[in-house]
Amino acid sequence: MIEAIRWLHLTRGSGAPQRSTSSIPTMALDMEERLAEGWDAVPPEDDVEPDPLAGVTDRKHIADMELALTWVPAIIAPLDPTAARVLGLHIQAKARRVSFRRLLEERGIARSSAYRLKDRALVMLSIVLDRRKIPVRPAEQF
Repeated sequence: MIEAIRWLHLTRGSGAPQRSTSSIPTMALDMEERLAEGWDAVPPEDDVEPDPLAGVTDRKHIADMELALTWVPAIIAPLDPTAARVLGLHIQAKARRVSFRRLLEERGIARSSAYRLKDRALVMLSIVLDRRKIPVRPAEQF
C-alpha cells in the first residue's frame, strides 16, 4: 500500500506515469561549468537519485497498486472506521517518509492506542485478503 501511495504521488491521473512533475527545466552542467562552480569533477553516486518509477511500467503492476489503494476504505473502514483512519495515517507517514509518532502528536492521538488500532486494521486486512484469496505482492522498495 505504501508503494502504491508513492506511485500515486508520482503520477498524474489515470494515464501513464509522468517522468517530470516540474515545469522548471533541468539544469545540466558540463565538466568545465561544474569545476568553475567549485563542484567536484565527478558527481558522487548518492547525488544520483534512483528512478522511482522503475519496474512500474507493466499494466498488471499498476492494476495491483490501484487495487491496493482501495483496501483501506473498502475493507477496513466498514469494519472499524477508527482503525482505518489510523492505518491510513500510518501509510501516509511511511509514504511521505515522516514520523508516524509526530503525526499522532499533532492529532492528539495516544501512541499506544494508535499502534493497537493500526495492528488491528492490518490483522483485519490480512484475514479479509486471505479469505478472498487476493494475492499480495511483496513490497519492492521502502
